[in-house]
Amino acid sequence: MSEWVEHQIDERVLVQDELYTLTQVARTRWGSKTYRMTSGDGVSRWLTPRKTDQLAPYVDRASIDQFVRAFYGRVQHDEVLAPIFATRITDWEPHLVRMVHFWSAILLAAPGFMGNPMQKHRELEGVHPEDFERWLRLFRATLADIFEPEVAETILQRARRIADRLSGAMFQSERACG
Repeated sequence: MSEWVEHQIDERVLVQDELYTLTQVARTRWGSKTYRMTSGDGVSRWLTPRKTDQLAPYVDRASIDQFVRAFYGRVQHDEVLAPIFATRITDWEPHLVRMVHFWSAILLAAPGFMGNPMQKHRELEGVHPEDFERWLRLFRATLADIFEPEVAETILQRARRIADRLSGAMFQSERACG
């Protein structure tokens, strides 16, 4: 038996590329919870929660956590990416928590992430430009396992922009010299 995703008041969710804040919890006539969500411009609509084992039709903290753990599980077993990460990460749990904060900040404008991803990536050794494409392929495959196609594509577009910026910052001096 699957469980329903639970939310809290003031939690943020991304639905069809629009950010909403959950403002009210109610019960449907069948007894299940439903949530009123309000956009920044005051438009309200109701959110029907999903079962935890279903594809996510929207982005919330629970789906981000599920995604991050599945994605980095794949990274840890990838023959090219695993050794790169292994040089910097020995205890994965703090990294996973940090990445949930990072993606929550990117996708939900949620507070809680502090750091300098650009600097962290510049410090990595053994990374090649093509490794970013490999990372994105794993990212895309994991998105497809967890999110509905339209939601996955929205997240992938953001991830691609981030990867392009990081790759550009790491390898621009190589490109200028080459």
